[in-house]
Amino acid sequence: MEQRTLRRFQADDTAQVCQLYAATTRLINGTDYTPEQIERWAHFADDVDGWCERLLRHRTNVIASAGRILGFAELEGDGEVGYFYVDAHHQGRGIGSSLMLALVADAQAQSSLQLRAAVSISALPFFQRHGFTTTAVNRPLVCGVEAVQYRLARSLTDRLSPP
Repeated sequence: MEQRTLRRFQADDTAQVCQLYAATTRLINGTDYTPEQIERWAHFADDVDGWCERLLRHRTNVIASAGRILGFAELEGDGEVGYFYVDAHHQGRGIGSSLMLALVADAQAQSSLQLRAAVSISALPFFQRHGFTTTAVNRPLVCGVEAVQYRLARSLTDRLSPP
């Protein structure tokens, strides 16, 4: 089994994070959304400086192995989950679960009582396995294209069994 390290995002991680985001968006979300939606979202990663600034501003964790980032998760403020991505070729190997545990710990350290997230159709089953429930289904404009998005919440005061 590969040696993995969970750590805070650093500025020199930005190029890898942007590449992971774009590739995973194309491979994973491509089964649930239109080609136009996917390409608009994937090209959002072209703003490397914007990504760096954002991910440094929030509590962002990465999991890396042999210098390669396999996943990242961002906790904005007050328990809001921002970006949460695992490399398409490494999904189902516990990386997302490790990132979720880190998010929960970070949110609890900030005294948040719940985690909230807006997730894609593709990510919904993962978040449900981790104790999130749907609070709303929206169709916001994301990068200028309407998309189905699920608003989710998870209490941090209830004890949950691991998935």
